[in-house]
This record gives sequence, C-alpha cells and structure tokens, in this order.
Amino acid sequence: MGERRALFIGIDTYHNHVNLLGAAQDARALSNELKEDDTDDPQPRWPVTNDTLLVASGHEEITERDLRLAANGLLDGAEGDDILFYFAGHGFNTPDDGLVLASSDDDEGDVRRGLRIRSLLDNINASGASSATVILDCCHAGLAAGPNIGKNVVIIAGAEASARASEMGRRGKFTRLLIEGLKGGAADIQGRITAVSLYNYVSGALSRQSDGQVPVLKARLEDLVVLRQVRAKLGLLQLRRLAQTFSESSQCLVLTPDFEASEEQTKRSQPPLRSRPDPMDEPLTNEQDQMDYFKILRDAGLLDVIDPLQKTAKPDLFWACMHGGKVSLTPLGQYYWELAISGHLR
Repeated sequence: MGERRALFIGIDTYHNHVNLLGAAQDARALSNELKEDDTDDPQPRWPVTNDTLLVASGHEEITERDLRLAANGLLDGAEGDDILFYFAGHGFNTPDDGLVLASSDDDEGDVRRGLRIRSLLDNINASGASSATVILDCCHAGLAAGPNIGKNVVIIAGAEASARASEMGRRGKFTRLLIEGLKGGAADIQGRITAVSLYNYVSGALSRQSDGQVPVLKARLEDLVVLRQVRAKLGLLQLRRLAQTFSESSQCLVLTPDFEASEEQTKRSQPPLRSRPDPMDEPLTNEQDQMDYFKILRDAGLLDVIDPLQKTAKPDLFWACMHGGKVSLTPLGQYYWELAISGHLR
C-alpha cells in the first residue's frame, strides 16, 4: 500500500486581479479537516507540512514558479500513492490553455501565469499514482472536467465551466460545504467519506441556494478511495447482526407491546444505546433488547416501520408495538443484509 500525499493551495493576493478574502483560510481549514480521521482512535490521513500547505494572504504571494515546484513535488515519486490536490483562488478560461489556476503574478494583459489544469491532469495520469482527487474552488472550475482523466482520478469542481465561484462571509461557499460534509454530513453508515459522497452532499446543499452555483463531478473510478473516516452510525457487529435478526431481506417482523421497555427501564436507558446495567436493575428481555437494535437501524435509515392502522404518515416504533405493527428493512438495509449474509462485512 502506498502513501497519501496532499497539496492544499489558497491564494488571496493578486498583483493584477481583485484580491480574495477567504481562499487562504479555506485551504488551511480544509487541510486541517482532512489531516486525520474523526474516530475513537484518530489516524493520520492526509499529512500537513510546510510542503503540503501553500497559502498567500496579506503581503504574501505565490508565483507561477512556486505553483509548479509544489505540483512537481506532489507528483515526484508518487507511483502507487494516493494523491489529493486542492486549489482555492482565481481561475480563468484562456483561449489556448483552457483553465489556468492563477498565481499571484498572473497578468491577463501580458502573460497568463499559473498552473494549466490540462498539464496537471496529464502529469497526474503519467505519475502512476494509485488514485488522485482534484478539488477546485475557483471560477470556471468545471473546465477541468475534460476528457483527459485517468484511472481512479476524481475531479470535484466548485462551479460550472462558464460560471463563477462565490465567497460568503469571507469564505468560499463551496469549500464551506466541503468541510461540513467532511465533518460527517457526507459519510455513509460505516463512516466513510469518499469524493463521490462528498460531491453528492455539496451538490444537494448548493441546489437549495438561488445564486446558480453548481458543482461538477468528473470521475473514472475502479476502486473505493476514502478521503476521511468518521464515527460510524453502525459498527460492523451491528451490521452483521442483520443476518441473525432477519431470515430474509424482505422479511417483516411483527411487533407486540412486549418489545417496549417498562417505565423504570426507560428512565435508566440512555438512547440510542443503553448504559451498563446495575446488577440490581431489572434485566432487559430479548424483545426489549431487540427494540433497542431496531431504533439504531431506524435512525441509520435501514429500517421501515409499518403501521397497520395507517394513523400516522411516519409511525414510530412505540405506536407500532402497541397496535401490532411491523418492521422491515429498507432497500439500503436489504443491501447490508446481503453483505452480512454473504460474509462480506469485514
């Protein structure tokens, strides 16, 4: 297994363009969010050093030479490694070179200076990297989603090819949502955040806003590349228990009042998991323990509650228990049941 290599670039300061307010801060924030997993045993994920974080704000600047050296350093000897490249700053659509990620010394009236995204992607494809995730928070970022994309390369562009990327509250709107997704909003039930799930999260959030900024995804994936691991909604033991609880993926289980805890048990419970019981406490029955498990499955989106009386649009488990309701697995629950029954949850 190779290493993980990252390069985070944020440029606020430009000689010949309007200065930005949040690009440098966005690069710092994203690198901080990605540097380690959010689990009970945090693991280093994308290490951050002086060579992996390149920012310019105030009187600082990042020249074209700086950008090229940093990009070359990211890809030098990267065969078999996982690559992550992030850029926040000005992006321009040029007639000859397509999208240029502008450096501080770029001059539209003289010479376009910066990274040509076409050349960057060609170099990534030639590097032999195991995977590459390219995230662009700049105007015209969607131009990067062209044909020259290699195996296990993903591009998440913050705006369409003809559109501008906007800032809000001294931060890039796109990167702000990326960070929210990386905190857990884009995670699957096992706590894994991939480039595709991150794009889905950001795209869904931006679609509810009125300024028309639309992110773009371009990917050629053959393997799952996890950008970050957060606390799982369900552990592997809980997912494997699906195969013990349901004999078939489509099975409906009938509920009775016996599944509900007594008033005293409810007072002692600590949802969604019960605390360690006191030896003097009344022990939970098998049905009550099963109900705790059903609540966890429901909250993770794996369980449907069926109300036979159809009194409520979204029946709860207590109502179902009191009136002979049923529970069954959602399509996602059935998918994980299939994994559990086949022994693929490891």
